[in-house]
Amino acid sequence: MCGICGIYNFDNSHVKKEDLLILNNEMIERGPDSSGLYVKKNFGFAMRRLSIIDKITGDQPIFSDDKNISLIFNGEIYNYIEIRDQLKSQGIKFQSKSDTEVILKLYETEGEDFVKKLNGMFSICLYDFKKDKILIYRDRFGIKPLYYFKNEEQFIFSSSLSSIKKLKPNISPSKESCLLFYLFNYFPDSKTAYNGVFKLKPGNLIIISNNKFSIKEYWKLKKNKIIEYKESKKEILILLKNSVKINLRSDVPIATLLSGGMDSSILAFLISKETNLQQTLSVDYIGKKFNEGENAKLFSNKIGSTHTSIKLDQEKFFSIFKEVFNKIDEPNADSALISSFALAKEAKNNGIKVLISGAGADEIFGGYSRHFSSLRNNIFGVFQSKKLDSNISKIIPYKYKDYFYKLSNSKVALACNQSGQSFALIIKLFKDKNSKDYLLNYLESLFQNFKEDFFKFSSMSIMQNDLKTYLPDNILSGFDKATMLNSVEGRVPYLDHRIVETFYNTNLDHNYFNDFSKNKKIIRDLFDMEILDKVFKRKKIGFDAPLAEWNLQNSNFYKNDKTKNSMLTENLDLDFIDTNINNTNLNQLVYTTNVYNNWLNSL
Repeated sequence: MCGICGIYNFDNSHVKKEDLLILNNEMIERGPDSSGLYVKKNFGFAMRRLSIIDKITGDQPIFSDDKNISLIFNGEIYNYIEIRDQLKSQGIKFQSKSDTEVILKLYETEGEDFVKKLNGMFSICLYDFKKDKILIYRDRFGIKPLYYFKNEEQFIFSSSLSSIKKLKPNISPSKESCLLFYLFNYFPDSKTAYNGVFKLKPGNLIIISNNKFSIKEYWKLKKNKIIEYKESKKEILILLKNSVKINLRSDVPIATLLSGGMDSSILAFLISKETNLQQTLSVDYIGKKFNEGENAKLFSNKIGSTHTSIKLDQEKFFSIFKEVFNKIDEPNADSALISSFALAKEAKNNGIKVLISGAGADEIFGGYSRHFSSLRNNIFGVFQSKKLDSNISKIIPYKYKDYFYKLSNSKVALACNQSGQSFALIIKLFKDKNSKDYLLNYLESLFQNFKEDFFKFSSMSIMQNDLKTYLPDNILSGFDKATMLNSVEGRVPYLDHRIVETFYNTNLDHNYFNDFSKNKKIIRDLFDMEILDKVFKRKKIGFDAPLAEWNLQNSNFYKNDKTKNSMLTENLDLDFIDTNINNTNLNQLVYTTNVYNNWLNSL
C-alpha cells in the first residue's frame, strides 16, 4: 500500500527532481515507511510506501532484469502468490516476495492485458523504455485513487489531490464541482474539487506514447453465460470464502471493522474460520436511536474475536470532524467518513496496519431501498419532464416541491435518493437558472444508461449506476481517505471482480427485488443458519452519526466557522430554510455546507 505520483512533460523538457519531491512528500501519510524516485529526461515518477507485504525487499520503483521496464504501484494484489507460482512454473525467476515484482513479471509475459489477471486494488504506473510508453492503470472498482492534471505542456498524476495542489498552487476550486457536491455529497465520475484536475475512472488506463495522451477502458461488467440462481449461490460462496482468505495475506496485523450489520458480520464470521486471532473494531454512537455497538459486541462473543468498541459522542465527533477536514485532500459529506477515520486512528494506535471492511455488498447484491420495486420507485419520473419548469410547479407549496421534482425526473430522484439531499432546496439556495440547468444536464449525461421504462422498474440498471458512481466516488473514496490519513490500509473482500461478475450474470427471478426487508437475498440464503438471527432481522442501519440531534445542538459550531473562500457558499443562508422541509434533507444540507466550508478553510 503506497502513494504514487509522476510528471510527464510534453514539451520534452527534463522533469525536475524537486518537483517530484513536492508531489511525493505531500502524501507522506500514504507511505511513511519508505520512498523512491526515478527520472528519465521528460518523465519521472515517485512513490511512498506503507509496508504490508515483503517489508524487507518490497521497495519501489522496481526494474526488470534488463532494466527496460520500471514500475511503481499502490495497492495490493491478493492473488500474487498464485500468479508467481504459475510464472515460476514457466521458468521465470524472482528476486523478492513482493506482489510488485509479480506485476512486473506478468507484464513481461502478458503485455498490456496483464491487468486482467490481477485480483486486487491498485493504481499502477509502468514505464516501458523500449517502447517509450507509459501505462497507468486504476483497479476495476476504483478502490484506489488516481488523480491527474493535464495541459498542453504537462501531465501530472498522483494518489492525492493535495500533491497536485501543492505543485500547482494556482489551481482553484471548481464552481461546477461545488454544485455537484451539494447534490451528491461527493464529486461524481471524473470530477474533482478543482478546475482542471480529474479522476481516472475505475477499470480505465492512461496511455502516453509518442507524446500522445489517451484513455482506454480495459474492464466493464458484461453479460456472459447466464448462471441459474442455485448454481450462482454455490459459486459465490466459494468465491467469497476465497476472497476472504487471500485478503488476509499480510506481514502486519489485521483487524475487521464489525458494525453488527449483516455484511461485516458475515466477513467476521468467515475470517473466524481462517484464524482464531481475529481482532474486531466497532463504533458506538452515544445518542443514536438504533445503535450498532451492542450487536457488534454480541457477535464478537459468538465468533470469539478480541473486540474494541470506541464511543463517539457529539463533542468527540465534531473534534474529529475538524481534524479530518484540516487534513483531507477533498471533501466528502458522508458522515461515515468520520466513523471510519476514528476507527482507523484507533487501529493505528494499537499497531494495526490493515482494516477489513464490508463495503460494496450493498451495491453488488442489492442493499438499498432504491434497488427495490415499490410504488414510489416505479412512479419516479412519470411526468417525464427534463427541465422541471411548468405552471404547476410554480403553484405547488414549497413543502411538496421536492416530490414533484422526483415525479418529473427519475434522474433527479435517483441522485437525491443516494445523497439525502433536496433538489428543491438546492436550486433555491443556488438561485441562478444556470445552476439548475447545469445540474439537470449533468444528470442526463451521468445517468444516460439509466432505463426510464415507468412501471417497469429496473433494479439492475440502478445498481450498475451505483457501481459506477456512488460506490467508487463516495463509499470507497471516503474509506480510502479515512484510512490512509492514518497510514492504515483498507481492504474490501466483497469487491472481488469474480464475485461481482458472477452475480451480474445470475438469472434472478422477479421476486428478488420485491421485498426490501429481505435485501441482499443471495447472502441471506447462504448464511442465515450460521449467523445470529438478530443480525439478519434487524432494521438496516447506516454507518453514520445521529446528525438530526447533533446539528440542532451545535448550530453555533457551524455559524462561527468563517470561510476565507466561500465561493458559492457565501450565498447560503441557513436561517431562511423552511422548517417544513423534510428533516433528513435539512440535516444533510447543513452537514454538506459545513464539510465544504471547513475544507475550504484548510486550503
